[in-house]
Amino acid sequence: MTELALILGIEAAGLAFAMLVSRALARSEDRASRFERLASALDRASRAVLARSARDVAVLAAAAGVILLVLHAFVLPLSSRLSPLQAGLLGATSVLLGSGLGWVVAYAATRLGVRVGVQAAHHAQKSLDHVLLVAVRFGGSVGLAIEALALLGLAVSFGAPFVLASGTTLDANTALALAQEIALVLPGFTLGAALTGLVVQRTAGTYRAASEVAGGLALELDAGLSRDDPRNPGLVGEVTGSLLGGHAASAALAFALAGATHLLAFSLAARLVADGAPLSGLLLPFVVRALFVVACGFGVGVVRTREMESPSMALLRGHASGALIGLAALLGATLWLGSEHRGLVFVGGALGVVGSVLAAVPSGVGFLRRRELGPDGEPLRAGFAAFGGLGLGLETALVPAAALAAIVLLAAQGAPESEGAGLLAGLVGLSALAGMMPFAVAAGSVGITASAARAFGALGGNDAEAQRRVQRLEETRLAALAGRSGLVLTAGATAFFAALAVPGLAALPPDAHVDLLEPMVLCSAVLGAALVLAYSGASARSALSGAHRLYVEIERQVGGFPPGPGISRLPEDFSPSYKVCVDTAARLARRRLLTHVVGVFGAPVAFVLGIRLLGGAEAAESLAGFVVAAGFTGFAAALTLDAAHAVLSWQRPARAAGDAPVAAAGEALALVLGHSAGPAAHALALATACTALTIAPFLG
Repeated sequence: MTELALILGIEAAGLAFAMLVSRALARSEDRASRFERLASALDRASRAVLARSARDVAVLAAAAGVILLVLHAFVLPLSSRLSPLQAGLLGATSVLLGSGLGWVVAYAATRLGVRVGVQAAHHAQKSLDHVLLVAVRFGGSVGLAIEALALLGLAVSFGAPFVLASGTTLDANTALALAQEIALVLPGFTLGAALTGLVVQRTAGTYRAASEVAGGLALELDAGLSRDDPRNPGLVGEVTGSLLGGHAASAALAFALAGATHLLAFSLAARLVADGAPLSGLLLPFVVRALFVVACGFGVGVVRTREMESPSMALLRGHASGALIGLAALLGATLWLGSEHRGLVFVGGALGVVGSVLAAVPSGVGFLRRRELGPDGEPLRAGFAAFGGLGLGLETALVPAAALAAIVLLAAQGAPESEGAGLLAGLVGLSALAGMMPFAVAAGSVGITASAARAFGALGGNDAEAQRRVQRLEETRLAALAGRSGLVLTAGATAFFAALAVPGLAALPPDAHVDLLEPMVLCSAVLGAALVLAYSGASARSALSGAHRLYVEIERQVGGFPPGPGISRLPEDFSPSYKVCVDTAARLARRRLLTHVVGVFGAPVAFVLGIRLLGGAEAAESLAGFVVAAGFTGFAAALTLDAAHAVLSWQRPARAAGDAPVAAAGEALALVLGHSAGPAAHALALATACTALTIAPFLG
C-alpha cells in the first residue's frame, strides 16, 4: 500500500539520516589532549552508570517477560490463529525488545553527547552559530533515531507474527481479527520501554541533582572555586550528571513515549476499522506522524543565529517553522485520507499543533515575569523565590492544560453523527503532538551540550570569547523548557488515550464506559494521583540524601586546607579524586531504586487484581480511572515543577558573604525540582499508562 510504504520509508530514511549525522558529529576535529582527558573521564563515568542501569533493566525486564509468558500462555488463551505458547513468547520478546532498544538509545545518546561536547568546544572558537548548529543537529539526529526505532521496533514485533500466521494471505476481516489479537500482546514492547525509561530517569535524575547540589554547596560556599576549576572534585560528576539527565534520561523517556503513542494509535484505530470505519483511518495517524517528523527536520534546518541574537529565539523560530510545515502537511493528509469527516479530523490535528506551540507558554511567561520577583539574584538571597517560582509554575500550567482538555474533549465526544470520527480526530491530534518530539529533543539537548562544552573549554584553555559563546548557548532554558513541556503534554494525552483503550483491550461491551463517580473508580483515581505524588517526593528525597552524602565526600577532599589570602584556599597543584566522587554519586543514585520501581509498577497491578479476586466487576473501569488520574497528576506536577525550576534558574544569585547560604539553598531547591521531582512525575505518568495497556487484556 502507498500509505504504508510512505510511513516506513520516511521512518527508515530518518533513521539513516540520523546515523549519518551522528557519524559526522562523532568525528572530532580537535583530538588534542586538552580535550581528550576530560572526554575520556566523562565517557568512563557515564558508561559505568549506564552499565549499572542495564543490569537493573535486565532484571526487571526478565521478570516482566516471564510473568507475561505465563499469563498469555495459561491465563489468556486467544483464538486458534496464535497458540498460547506463541502469544506468551511474543509478549516476553516484546518486553525484552522494548527495554533493550530503550537502553541502546539512552546509551548511544550519552556516548555521542560526549563527542559532540568536544566538537562544540572546538567550534566555540569560531562563532556562536557554529556551536548552535552542532548542538541542534546532534539533538535532531537523536530525536529522529528515537522516533524511527520506536515505530520500526513495533513494526517488527507486529509484522513477524502476522506474517508467520499467514496474515498476508487471509481475507480482510480475518486479517483484521488477527491484527487485533496480536495487538493484545504488543503492549509488552511499551512496558519494556517504560521500565528502561523509569530506571534511567531515576538514576540519572538523582545523580544529576545530587552532584550539582553538592558541588554548589561544598565548593561555592567553602572552597570558593568555580565549577569549571580543575581542582573541583565534583567537576566530572557534575558534567556527567548533566549528560545523563539531559541525554540518557530524555532519550529513554522519549523512546517510551514514542512507542506508547504509536501503539495507542494502532489499537484505537484498528478498533474503529473493526466497527466499520474505512481502512484509511487506520493509517491516517501514522501518515500524519511521519509528515510531522519531516517537518521537524525542516525546523532543525532553519535554526541559525548571529552573535548578537538570542539562541533561544532561533530555537523557537525553528519550532514555529516545523509546526507551520506540519500544519500544511496535515491539511494534505486529511484531504487524502480523511474520508467524509475531513474537517473534524483536521481540527483534531490542528489542536495537536496548537498544543505543541502553547506548551511554550509556561517558559515564555516565566521568563517575562521573572523580574516581578526582584532583580536577578535578590529573590534567592531574600529566600522567597522558591514560592514565587512555584506560583508562576502553577499559574502558567493552565494554558497547556486547556490544549490537552480540548484534545480530550474532541476524542471523548465528537459529533453524534461522526461514527467514531471524533476519536480518529483525537488520535490525529495525538500524532501531531507526538510528531513534534524530535524537535523537542533537539531543543532540550542544546543546553546540555553547551554545559559539556563549557567544561571542555575551561580545562582545554579556550579563550574568553569562546567561553562567552558557550555560556550564551547554555542559557537556552526558554526553548528547552518549551520542548520539555511539549513532551509532558504528550505524556498527559497518552495517559488519557490509554484509558480509552483499556475497555477495548479488556474485551468489554462496545457501550462500556467509565463512570468516575462509581466508588471503586473514584478510589482508583485517588490512589493513582497519590502514587505519582509519592513517587515524585521519594525521588526528591533520594536526590537530597545523595547530595548530602556527596557533599560530605567533596568537603572531605577540599576541607583539609586552612583558609589563606585570596578567594581560593586550595593550592594550585591540588589534585582532586574525581573517581571517588563519581563512584559515590553512582552508588547513591541507585539506592532503593529497584524497590521503588517495582512498587510503582506493581501498585496498579495489585489493585486491579485485588478487585477481581474480591469479585468486583469494575476492574477495567477502575484501571482506566487510575491511569487518567495518574496521568493528569503527573502532567500537572511535571509542568509546574519544570516552570518553577526555570524561574529559579533565571535568578543568578550573587555569592555575597552574608547571603550565600540562602542563595545556595534556593538554587538547590531549583535543581531538585527540575532534575528529580518533575521528571519523576513525568516518567511515572507514562509508565502507568504503559502498565495499564499491558494488563488490560487480562481484565475482561
